Amino acid sequence: MNTTFLIQLMTIVFVYIILALSYFGIGWFGSHILKINFLSESRFFSFIWIGWAIVLLLLQVLNLFFPINAYSSIPFLIFGLILAIKFFKVEIRRDTAFSVSRIYLFLLIVSVFWIAILSMRPPTAYDSGLYHFNSVRWLNESPIVLGLGNLHGRLAFNQSFFVYVAYLNLFPLFNHGHNIANSFLILILLAECLFYLQKYIKNKIYIANFSTDDLVAIFFLPVIVYLVLYSPISSPTPDVASSVLQILIFIYFIRAFNEKISIPNGISKLKFILIISATAITVKLSNLFYAISICAIFLFRMKILHIFFRKKSLILINELMALPVLIIFIWSLRGIFYSGCPAYPSTIGCINTPWSVPIESVKSEANWVYSWARLPNQTPEKVLSSWDWLKPWFYSVIWENKVNLLIVVYPLLFFFASLFSCFILYICQPPSQKINKIWLLIPIPALIGLCFWFYLAPDIRFAHSLFWIVSIAAVILILKFIESSGRQKASIVLFLFFIANANLISILLIANHIFTNLSFKGYEPIPIANLTEQTTLSGLKVLVPTEGDQCWDSKIPCTPYFNPKLNFVDRKIFPEFIIVGSKK
Repeated sequence: MNTTFLIQLMTIVFVYIILALSYFGIGWFGSHILKINFLSESRFFSFIWIGWAIVLLLLQVLNLFFPINAYSSIPFLIFGLILAIKFFKVEIRRDTAFSVSRIYLFLLIVSVFWIAILSMRPPTAYDSGLYHFNSVRWLNESPIVLGLGNLHGRLAFNQSFFVYVAYLNLFPLFNHGHNIANSFLILILLAECLFYLQKYIKNKIYIANFSTDDLVAIFFLPVIVYLVLYSPISSPTPDVASSVLQILIFIYFIRAFNEKISIPNGISKLKFILIISATAITVKLSNLFYAISICAIFLFRMKILHIFFRKKSLILINELMALPVLIIFIWSLRGIFYSGCPAYPSTIGCINTPWSVPIESVKSEANWVYSWARLPNQTPEKVLSSWDWLKPWFYSVIWENKVNLLIVVYPLLFFFASLFSCFILYICQPPSQKINKIWLLIPIPALIGLCFWFYLAPDIRFAHSLFWIVSIAAVILILKFIESSGRQKASIVLFLFFIANANLISILLIANHIFTNLSFKGYEPIPIANLTEQTTLSGLKVLVPTEGDQCWDSKIPCTPYFNPKLNFVDRKIFPEFIIVGSKK
């Protein structure tokens, strides 16, 4: 352990604190404007998430005209800090909801330094070298580029997560946004779940009654620890952020499920879920069906459709949908700018413009994604023409990798066993203690998400947290059955906690060296690609990897797929890549 490591470690911790306070200030101010009034004890975290979503939206708008660099990032940070200071000056004196135990503070401090150390590991996600770092580099150095997908198809994926990483780079001052981005999101989620754990320890460990609303966050703690240890948190990959957002949405979904439309806190939670769900779709398009089903069930639960045509309800609908619709609109607009398609690589809604990626190239990109997820290293023509990929896919996912048995098969088996247990409980319970049937909808979003995942691109990493959510959704059903019978016991909660997370706990115990095998060197370097310069017919100079297809954090423009017909029209606003002589 050296001085450089300690300085860099404290820098990361300092950035965590500044980010949390800044997002909190913006989230508190934004919630006031959006009429989101959280009454729960965890509203500190809710404000952070809202602030994060708002800043992400504003940065996407800003990037239409300006690069995301230190000149654009620092004002947001300062503005958020000023708002946070104002909140603490005005309200903290009469606010008793932020009191926490010493146990919580200890766990939080340990978590902060533990995650900070792990975040300094080298980026390991393959796609980070393929296009993640270069996507961030374009955001740091240029306003949005029309037709960027013509340079490299992956650069047109339009994942808003890269805007967040570019924001954290404070380009060119810091350039370690990839170390902060995912680790910060995981840390905030972990801190929120630990908050409920200490609440349960303080108030409920010695009594029989339990609250399912509070327990849902606690049940995700092993999942979060698994993400910290096994996910590439030091890589600028949206997959980790997507896993965090899926868990976050589900926790708030359960906590809001008992609320009624007439209760302001219920409306606020609905607004929160709609905003974060819309943001999750922009982070990763694979969240689409999961997020939509969460929102649809919640709207049905709160009888929004039943009151849709009332005059006052039209105002409510506008309040609920205005910001989520704006989030999706700005994201879709950026997609059109990047490729001519609002949801690239989907061809739905694609338009014909001078900068549009040729439609055949869009289809080819999509087919490669879909086929690679089913059977890597095979051509789309071979994979997508039949179901022959299913057997080798099943073998590689289920039998070839023993870890997959624990993170895929076990949650599904546990889910179906739990459903059978719920059926038995339902039959045995007297009519006066029957569970409200509306709770049977709880597992539906994760199941829909998994069906969409399997149909579209069944690579395990694309499922993100859905397998774990399905498992814990089953636990929620069992707890609701027990809660309705009035036979709550702490021992039952502990048993369900360990049996639901037995797979992850066993992984963590088997690989316990990961807890101690920490690097104290400081920031691990980003791999460097060997590049050569090639010139297009228009005279444009492009960097191309001499081996493989990874540019990593190289200078731009860089692409592994050199096209001699590529041309670049340089402008201060809306620069443009076009393919000369291509048919759109």
